[in-house]
Amino acid sequence: MEEKEFQSKYTLDLETYREFSKGYAGVKKIGQVFLVLFALCCLSQLFSRNYWYIFAFGGLWLLLVMTAKILNQSKVQYNRSISANGGKPLHHTVTINKDGILIAEDGGNKSNYQFEQIIGMGETKNLLILKMKYNLGIILRKDTLIGGNIEELAQFLFEKCVNLKPKKIVQTKYAHIFQNCMMVVLGTIVLLAVVFFVWQGQIMNHFEKKLMENGYEVSQLETYVDNRRIPVLQVLQKADATYIYEFKNEEEAKENLQNWAKWEMEMLEEAEQAPEMEKKQKKYVIDLGEAVTILIQKDNYVFYGRSDTTSKVELEKLAELLGF
Repeated sequence: MEEKEFQSKYTLDLETYREFSKGYAGVKKIGQVFLVLFALCCLSQLFSRNYWYIFAFGGLWLLLVMTAKILNQSKVQYNRSISANGGKPLHHTVTINKDGILIAEDGGNKSNYQFEQIIGMGETKNLLILKMKYNLGIILRKDTLIGGNIEELAQFLFEKCVNLKPKKIVQTKYAHIFQNCMMVVLGTIVLLAVVFFVWQGQIMNHFEKKLMENGYEVSQLETYVDNRRIPVLQVLQKADATYIYEFKNEEEAKENLQNWAKWEMEMLEEAEQAPEMEKKQKKYVIDLGEAVTILIQKDNYVFYGRSDTTSKVELEKLAELLGF
């Protein structure tokens, strides 16, 4: 039976090394998984209206991208390799046969690798890349391959490399397309976060303007939750007041809504009063006849109206005016 032997010769110039580095990254799945998790995390924060988290993630992502561009690791590593060769590009001859993989360099240096060390295989425009553990890789140039074509070499390696799973050649161009798409998705999420953040910052101003247009006296106040500033609008109604709170997100607004409703009931029960509480989704109405307290949540805002002189209908009208 004829023993197969494949061989590829090439010069490791900068262009080849860059193609190898980019192709090697496409074979690795961890980067793609990280991008997906990163995008899902940012998307969840977008729906939760935690825009500052997205800005932090986006800043970190941008910093990593800029750092990679500035450091240009491919060029640095390439320069190190040719520096060890007297400043001249290396000429490699890669031979693959039943005994393993042999790489011969200028000056007679030789390196032997076993088939068990191969854990992945990727293809770029000009190269076939054999991925090994510890971020090592073997380059074969397709246009200088002898002893068979790419398909025959791949089949030979599938038979010999027990750790090559799955047994397929990764087309790294698709991995790069996927990565570029994920970059667009991340950029879009960050852009949406900026738009929503700016828009959200105008909501309290919108509430204030609408109230003043309808004859209400409005004051801007603030309170603190967990040592964090919470903007508040105070709406005066004769001797009574209604408050609109802007929280960080819906979860925080919901938590405070429930706590305040519970606190109102406990205070009235301690005063030996028997209030009637009507509870709907994101809304509490605590009625004592003449006195009434209404609590409503909308997104990350809470409407908190309490009055001894204003009727329930008028408080409801005020809440409806603001869209609660």
